[in-house]
Amino acid sequence: IYNFGDSLSDTGNLLREGATGMLQHTTGLPYGSAIGGATGRCSDGYLMIDYLAKDLGLPLLNPYLDEGADFSHGVNFAVAGATALDAASLARRGVAVPHTNSSLGVQLQRFKDFMSANTRSPQEIREKLAHSLVMVGEIGGNDYNYAFSANKPVDGGARNIYNFGRMATGVAEAMALVPDVVRSVTSTARELLDMGARRVVTPGNFPLGCVPSYM
Repeated sequence: IYNFGDSLSDTGNLLREGATGMLQHTTGLPYGSAIGGATGRCSDGYLMIDYLAKDLGLPLLNPYLDEGADFSHGVNFAVAGATALDAASLARRGVAVPHTNSSLGVQLQRFKDFMSANTRSPQEIREKLAHSLVMVGEIGGNDYNYAFSANKPVDGGARNIYNFGRMATGVAEAMALVPDVVRSVTSTARELLDMGARRVVTPGNFPLGCVPSYM
């Protein structure tokens, strides 16, 4: 399995990058309490990617940044807080990326570097990918989260014209990101298919509009 994504499937990459802000809490309890200790997962136990590996009879995916780890059965490139678009593209839209610059593009490049270092030819890469499962996401949710966050209401969300204006701006900015986010995910999937992948899963995003804080 080769996995790309964000906090929904990161098994320890942000921990090794140096988790900051809200996500620094993932380095201690109660995170990991159900599996014997914090591993950088944004959960008290296993993630969906862990259960998927188990169901396929494979070891849990080690994070790419875990130097010296066993990657013979796959690699996890996902990073908590990651975005589908790179930080520079989001910054041009006034959206700051607070946790990591390891966007989907960065993760894809790490994948290419890993494959180049561990294979002898493009044909060997194709053969390896032909017998692999590639997960491209879920990713993109943070692009929208950060756009909303940049325009969150002030004064505790008091109902006034200013705050309704800020919320409307956040919604508009998030909606404007959708085509570029979709394009980033699909182009990454196509590139992996061109490299030889045959089993590619691109999980969709959660219905963020139903999140209570946004509603």
